[in-house]
Amino acid sequence: MNNTRLYVRIKLLLTALSLIFSASVSAQKLKISGIYPNLVMYNYEGMENNFGEAGIGALVPWGDQLWGITYTCHALRGSSDKLYQIDENLHKTIRPESVGGTHANRMIHQESKQLIIGPYFIREDGTVRVAKFPDRKYGRLTATTRHLTSPDSMVYFYDMEGIWYEVDVYSLAVTKLHNKPVPGWHGKGAYVGQGKFVVANNGLHGAPSPYWKSPRKDPEVANMLEEGYETRYEDQDDPENTGILAEYDGESWKVIEARQYTDVSGPGGLSGNQTESDPVWAIGWDKRSLRLKVLDNGNWHTYLLPKASHTFEHESGVFTEWPRFREVGQDRWLLDMFGMFFHWPQGFNTDNSSGIYPVSSHLRYIPDFGHWNGEVFLAADDAAKVTNPIPPGLNQSNIWFGQYEELQDFGPSYAWGGPWLEDAIKANEKSLPFLINGFHHKMIHLQHNLDEPVDFVLEVDRVGDNQWEELATVTVSKSGYSYFLFPDDVQSNWIRLSASKDCQATAYLFLHNPYEPRKKLTQKFESLAEIDNPATFNTGLVWPDTMLSLQFHQQHVTASATESSVKQVAYHQEKDDIAFSESSPSNSQDVQEVLPVKERGFDIDEASVIYTYNGKKYRLPKGHENYDQELAEGYLRSHREVQSERALLNIHGTFYEVPRERVGIPAIKPISSHNKRVKDYCSWRGLLVMSGTKAAATPDGNYFGSSESGLWLGKVDDLWHLGKPVGTGGPLYQTQIEADTPSDPYLMTLYDKKSVNLSHDQPNEVTFTIEINFTHRGNWAELESIVVPAREEVSYSFPEGYQAHWVRVKTSEDCKATAQFIYE
Repeated sequence: MNNTRLYVRIKLLLTALSLIFSASVSAQKLKISGIYPNLVMYNYEGMENNFGEAGIGALVPWGDQLWGITYTCHALRGSSDKLYQIDENLHKTIRPESVGGTHANRMIHQESKQLIIGPYFIREDGTVRVAKFPDRKYGRLTATTRHLTSPDSMVYFYDMEGIWYEVDVYSLAVTKLHNKPVPGWHGKGAYVGQGKFVVANNGLHGAPSPYWKSPRKDPEVANMLEEGYETRYEDQDDPENTGILAEYDGESWKVIEARQYTDVSGPGGLSGNQTESDPVWAIGWDKRSLRLKVLDNGNWHTYLLPKASHTFEHESGVFTEWPRFREVGQDRWLLDMFGMFFHWPQGFNTDNSSGIYPVSSHLRYIPDFGHWNGEVFLAADDAAKVTNPIPPGLNQSNIWFGQYEELQDFGPSYAWGGPWLEDAIKANEKSLPFLINGFHHKMIHLQHNLDEPVDFVLEVDRVGDNQWEELATVTVSKSGYSYFLFPDDVQSNWIRLSASKDCQATAYLFLHNPYEPRKKLTQKFESLAEIDNPATFNTGLVWPDTMLSLQFHQQHVTASATESSVKQVAYHQEKDDIAFSESSPSNSQDVQEVLPVKERGFDIDEASVIYTYNGKKYRLPKGHENYDQELAEGYLRSHREVQSERALLNIHGTFYEVPRERVGIPAIKPISSHNKRVKDYCSWRGLLVMSGTKAAATPDGNYFGSSESGLWLGKVDDLWHLGKPVGTGGPLYQTQIEADTPSDPYLMTLYDKKSVNLSHDQPNEVTFTIEINFTHRGNWAELESIVVPAREEVSYSFPEGYQAHWVRVKTSEDCKATAQFIYE
């Protein structure tokens, strides 16, 4: 046997033994739905008005260890955030060199054999050095890249404010190259490839911020804008000029596109591209869809991908931290963007654009991810104070560990978007290609503004080799709307469109795969009490306190009485276990004011649930009738943030994801329906905590406690398996309505099997018009007109695969009308 083969066999054997040992060690640690409570990361400092977060900005395996940093908001000169070192035994060490800050950069510099993460330069033996940056001490470092001219000894740093530095990797000498060379705000990704230094930011300086009631003009940033450099957008009047993708070729800067971009990467990943011919990838978004840019053979090309969530959208860019392209083991890559994992082909280029497809959607807010010790890891930004109505005592986040295959057990592959949204288009001009690969159900909404019919031609690139063939032509009547349901046998990577006439047009797709919660995962929730079961149960309010414990303001409810007490729920490092003990009520005035559930949080009438947002009524389905009444334990919590800058609603037996203000309820989507009496829920040590458990429950890996006191613990993405979204209700139930006056909007998205029952009180027939909104932005269109005879009920079933975001109804006559939707 030659030496090479022997070496390979020994290496494989050692790797296998290492993985077995690692798995054995991991099995000895308490792991709840993939999360080790002992690995929680946190900080102490926030800002005024409850500012602060402890997102895990970067996680990188290096020297057989896993290194990570947390970040808080706007910490330009350091903070209490730490540099963490996790060993193969899952022991966490806080490094004494920690200086904190708001950082999410990471890079492996191969020539000097150093990991660069935040301002830290880490050698393979664990030696840590810290670079200091002029004026700002540490800044808000967002990306580190290879150097264009001195890659052996220098690297570039890109800062969130747009500052551009170079640093000597040996001496750590820092040179500021420019205060702000390109427009935009909220710097994100950067990468070097094909002789270009490419940077991305995803906001607009001075855009209305979710954290300030008026547009924020940071004087420190305003003073950075040096004379002699172009820092304005070419078209100042274009409201979509928010963010930037730009490149520097060693002599001058060039704006590629004035849209909101986040990560920039390439096949070389964290070490940088290895050859000048390797492509560069960038991911961003606009109001229509995700935007994928590829620099290939010196030219930029654009592709469009669907969105799985609206919770990341904001013109300031602060809700989008941090989408990534990352390798996750066994030569597999993922792209994470807007709440969805896409399988990412490492060889993606313009000649071979096949292989992108959805893996799963997720609720977890994931700043970074990767592969270590045989498992995929996902960072998080879990419990944050940033304008949180119920702030935790400490900002805190944790890491999920699991196998690649387990990612498919997160959320369903369900997404939307399109190439046009009320856009002026030219006749016969081809749209950008839009991804449809990997989705079973595919449909497209088409709309235009002309007083004459328009033909829309749909073409597909089946293989991803730029060979297009016509799929269908859809004729849309004057100033009209139509839709097209793709046949099940249509398999293609991309679709593009063209219109037969100049017009203002919308083309918007909904894509999804059949999804049923897996019984094995649904059983995780057996310990939760049911809404229709009067048996004894434990419930109450939960709050992560200032000591990394959980305050549980418990109610022990029986058929005859309710007993109240306060428990302290703590993770015991020595015992590696979750323990319950007696505690005194928290003395925090904030907790006393915000923790109690003083009202239902929504209204109910005979038609449906009513949620009022910005003075407008939005209607949601009903679950079990027992949710109509105040329960023995009082009102159930209806709204709470469990991932930074996005919230869960638990309303009438359905959990929903809802974005922060300025997006809000119009972009809501259902997660799961259930018949559980979940009183409260929060994020603690990276875990989702829910109260409202059976007294007869016993520990099962997700239930912790005893018959006297207990809670459900898991990960937030377990919620997808609580039950498929279902419900009954609608905008009208024997409701007096005026002719041609639209009803309130009623939620439609993510429900798969849908029908509606229509009736009225008039002695003659009445025409009901069903209108749909497919973008959540106000694009209402007429779907169907249905004649309902007197004293009859007419049922209409929506075509299989048909999806829209909201639905509403209007009638041809004044009447008392009923429109009740059944989602099965």
